[in-house]
This record gives sequence, structure tokens and C-alpha cells, in this order.
Amino acid sequence: MARSRPEPDAPSGLLELAERFATPAYLANPRLHRWAAILLGLFTVLSLVAVLTRGSALPLLPLPLFVIAGLALWRLHRAGGPRPVLGWSVLLVLAGGSGFWAMSGVAKLLDEMAW
Repeated sequence: MARSRPEPDAPSGLLELAERFATPAYLANPRLHRWAAILLGLFTVLSLVAVLTRGSALPLLPLPLFVIAGLALWRLHRAGGPRPVLGWSVLLVLAGGSGFWAMSGVAKLLDEMAW
């Protein structure tokens, strides 16, 4: 079997990958920031509405994660170089995904408690 050599243009590390792909992709699409902010706001409003409709404070559990994701989005928008863009992007995805996961877990828990 022949060994395949990496292309000379292939990124060698995570930082270089962010420099070449993540940063230009984020900077090239100005609507991405707006849509991410709208989705975070929608998830926050849904959590607050769920408190009123369910009569329980459990739907407030994902709110701190959405606040962290919103902070990461705000800092991502003002990030200067590829390293901060990568760091804030990872925090945004992790906090937003964890908040969405917590939201679904709380909904499932409250549905099971209702029966």
C-alpha cells in the first residue's frame, strides 16, 4: 500500500484550520451573526413562556447556558484574529447546544411528571 502524503496546502493544526476555513466562513456571511442571535433569543423566549404554561421553574434551567452562548456570540462578533474566533465559536456551539439539550430534557421530564 502506498503512503499518501499530505498536500502542502493542507492545514496542519486546529489554529491553521480556523485561520483558513472557520474565520473566512464566519466573516464572509454577515447574516450568520443575526440568525444566531435570533435563535438564541427565540430559545430564551420559549423557556420563559414554558415557565408560564407549565407552572414550574424547571424550564429556567437552560437560561444560563443561553446567556453564555449570547455572550460568546457577542464576543465572537468583536473577535480580532483566528484564535479568538475559534475559541468563541466553540463556546457558542457548546453552550447553545447544551442549552438546547437541557431544554429538551426539561420538556421530557415535565411531560413524564404530568402523566
